[in-house]
Amino acid sequence: MDIVSVRNPQWADAANTRINMLVTFDPIGEVPFTASSDDVETHGILIYDRSIAGDFGPIAPYVAPVKSAAQIQDDLVKSVQSVLDTAAREHGYDNIVSACSYAAAPNVFQAESVKFLSWRADCWAHCYAVLADVTAGTRTIPTEAELIAELPSLVLP
Repeated sequence: MDIVSVRNPQWADAANTRINMLVTFDPIGEVPFTASSDDVETHGILIYDRSIAGDFGPIAPYVAPVKSAAQIQDDLVKSVQSVLDTAAREHGYDNIVSACSYAAAPNVFQAESVKFLSWRADCWAHCYAVLADVTAGTRTIPTEAELIAELPSLVLP
């Protein structure tokens, strides 16, 4: 497979370890290609080395992908879930669902489980109220740290 041309090299990551570009191969034609110094294919390393040497022009800087509002909100929901699960694990449960599962029937874990159950509901109520405010345009999207700092505290018996 012969390399006919390479164009539009651009760093593929913030660490500048991989380069995205368009490569025309004979007989395939032009395809998107990512080259790196540790590529498993010899032609990938060759293209990377030649890109670094400037053979295909300057390498454009890395541009981080912009997340949509929906993606950011999804990340925030995942971070709240992580906070809940981590707190439960710190108290010997598998996750928040496990911590809440002892609330319904009399047992030695019931009082603690009821607290976890209420805390989980309060955290989700707050999270979704914040996201509703963001959607309504009355609040900017918080960072993960900001949202977590706003969550109600877990108070166990």
